[in-house]
Amino acid sequence: SDNEEAEIADDAGELGFYSPHSWWPLPVALSATAMSLGLIIGWWLTLIALGALVISIIGMVTEYEKPVSSSSH
Repeated sequence: SDNEEAEIADDAGELGFYSPHSWWPLPVALSATAMSLGLIIGWWLTLIALGALVISIIGMVTEYEKPVSSSSH
């Protein structure tokens, strides 16, 4: 039973959250690029870039995490 007069926005729902002012995609991209270059230049650059990539991915994922409150009230 389709409603012929329905609009797309009537049942669209939330599609996700976009952060237009986040700087985290830049270090993720630079770290991934450095890691790719490390495969060409040397393993040492790959390891350094892997560490930077892990840190930047964690930063991007947890950017909007709320800190856990230590008080119980």
